[in-house]
Amino acid sequence: GTMSTALLCWAAILLTTVTETKMCLCEEIILPKYYTALAGDLEVKVTGVTSSSRVQLIEYDPGDVPYRVLGSAIVLGSSNTNGSTGTLKSIFPCGIINKGGKFGFRLITEVTHNLSTYDDNLVTRDYTTTEVQEESLRELEDVVTLDVRWPEVTITVEPRLIHTYPEYPVTAKVFFHPTHCRFAIGTFVPETWFDVVYCGHSPVNCTNSTHKQVIYSEQIVGYPPLTEINLKCDSFGLAGHYLLELRGTIHSTGPAIAVAGPEGIIKAVWSDKFVFNVHARSIFPCDGHSGINVLFQYPGCILESGDRVRVFGRLRADVSTLVPPTSLHYVSEQKVSRGHHA
Repeated sequence: GTMSTALLCWAAILLTTVTETKMCLCEEIILPKYYTALAGDLEVKVTGVTSSSRVQLIEYDPGDVPYRVLGSAIVLGSSNTNGSTGTLKSIFPCGIINKGGKFGFRLITEVTHNLSTYDDNLVTRDYTTTEVQEESLRELEDVVTLDVRWPEVTITVEPRLIHTYPEYPVTAKVFFHPTHCRFAIGTFVPETWFDVVYCGHSPVNCTNSTHKQVIYSEQIVGYPPLTEINLKCDSFGLAGHYLLELRGTIHSTGPAIAVAGPEGIIKAVWSDKFVFNVHARSIFPCDGHSGINVLFQYPGCILESGDRVRVFGRLRADVSTLVPPTSLHYVSEQKVSRGHHA
């Protein structure tokens, strides 16, 4: 129920003229139900071991290399089992697993290797990452997997109600809670990515990945206690809701490590700095007309040439009646260059 297990069984079939008897000696790896990176030593229990063995640690990588071997730990006491099949254990010291994700464990039985030169309390010193060749991937069928949690993190933002292109700072804070230990020497320093996501006009879309759009990303290396991120005002050019989240890799498509709660969703309303005036009331007759003069104002940090002035014509649904126009018809548009107001 509370443990993940894998069974490796060897069956010896004894045949007689009267009955058939099956005997099974099974090796079993038992993992804790939960484990958080850098939260302490990871203890792996092993049963059914009858010879010198070690537990190999494998990382499932979402990148180009699907598996990486991170190291291995000796099954304590396995060199003195004398055929016993009791419960033994391997210990991976805190710091070996320094990030969240999917990890695997498999039992390696030592055949000729002499373990007398090893300290039974240490993990073998092969922390350097090595790729598992494709031909050996078939051998990973006996791997027991464990979903490791990321260290705890909290995300906040102030202010939460803004105008589009805000003229005052919007500051996000990422707090990593203290961990039990530091990274083990020789392991990679983990990275995370802070994202600002535009969800549209409804906060419900913040939980629907098909409607989310990442508009800003920033890398965070390691787990600093506090990271302050000053968000650029031109990131908030659209009215609607913005979500702050943290993910494990730049290419991650899975669930986020942490998502700001309701207090971490930014709501942007249209800026009152947008002012639009058209002084012309008619363009008839068109001959010799120099065009329509449009005057406008806008916030100070709009994009260099991201905004446009568009002209629409109103069309009647039925031209044979005097009913007022009921639909818009696109006519033309011009880009607005920052610094120009006409």
